Amino acid sequence: MNTPSDKFSKNLDPVSRVMTKINEPMNLPMTGVPEKDGITLLPDRPPIFHNIPNYDITKNPFSFLYIDMTYKCNMECGFCDTPVRHYNDMPIEVFEELCANLPRPVNMRLLGAEPTLYPKLFEAIKIGTKYGHQLAIVTNGIRLSNKSYVKGLKNAIDTCDNPGLVNLSISLNGGFERDDWYETIDHDISHRKKKVQGFENVVEAGFKRLCINAIIVKNLNEGVIKEFYDKATSLPTGVVTNIRFRTAAKQGRYVEDLYESPEEHTSYSGVELNEYIKTIIPEANAPIKWLRDGINPSDGAGNLINNPNLKCNQCCMMYYIKPKMWVATVEFGSHNSALCWRRGQFITSTKTIQPAHHYIDEMSRYVNTYIPAGMKQLSAHQLKKKMYDDFQHKGINPLTNPNWQE
Repeated sequence: MNTPSDKFSKNLDPVSRVMTKINEPMNLPMTGVPEKDGITLLPDRPPIFHNIPNYDITKNPFSFLYIDMTYKCNMECGFCDTPVRHYNDMPIEVFEELCANLPRPVNMRLLGAEPTLYPKLFEAIKIGTKYGHQLAIVTNGIRLSNKSYVKGLKNAIDTCDNPGLVNLSISLNGGFERDDWYETIDHDISHRKKKVQGFENVVEAGFKRLCINAIIVKNLNEGVIKEFYDKATSLPTGVVTNIRFRTAAKQGRYVEDLYESPEEHTSYSGVELNEYIKTIIPEANAPIKWLRDGINPSDGAGNLINNPNLKCNQCCMMYYIKPKMWVATVEFGSHNSALCWRRGQFITSTKTIQPAHHYIDEMSRYVNTYIPAGMKQLSAHQLKKKMYDDFQHKGINPLTNPNWQE
């Protein structure tokens, strides 16, 4: 089999990089022929995408890096853009190579599937902070329901070179109370209590600078916004410092046909979501300080970047609503987000970096085309619910049927 060659030269400047995607549509299916699709299939890692710009680690232009530490997960969420579970974990040596060779410290989002299932997470914390990188551990929170694990995680952070560089970001798409929201978005209602318990455990353990985040689906779980605001403001100052909302997207396993009518769009734009937030959070109408206004390019501290060639597309807005609390809205899975010049994705197999949302789009297209069962199949919870509903429809008591297992 012929291996496709990279479509673009390496290490493009940000403006040239954006131009590679500016006229390309999103979410289109692939042909199913690797050579035509510009991909190289690998047995134990995601495919190599040759139609995306590549950067050497030493030439990294991105201030944020998404890093898939593992592909293991203890959930089956509908929005997951990496639903393939047999891929290998990132070797810890590769993570250190990345940290050591980046030209400057960056903000790393340790992801996966679920980073708390990465067996060398504690070691990764020590390595990342040793090189001065900020680490956000983006977790579904289930493993945090184990107090012993929370104790070990707290110790790993407290004993690293700079604990102030590490924070937890806990995903709570259904908030603290609504099982039905979790069922629609995460395809599961059984984990809500564990996720909430996990949040309570880290608060009890003394974690600071927590982030709570959620995917907001239009006309479904907007109530999470007030829940997050009320929870964050009820805790002592400095415990929850960031409440983060992401738009839904037509990527990953999250599919529009969760709704009967095609007119019922599930995604806000970033601007629409922020306007809605303003109706719930009074301080959002007059932020204390903007970190990113979605229009004028700025660095992580909110300082404007004087470069007329850089442009923001209002896909992310971040601002302080209190001296130690800020709100973030992020548009996900859109053409605007694919043009982002801030966010990169580390590619373990090639030890290179690609534009994050461009990569996510290609990954979603790949899974939809090559392994659609991994993208569209119902979760175990949904299968059980469907069986239950089918039995009831036929007038059969599910609990007395031998094919029904509780």
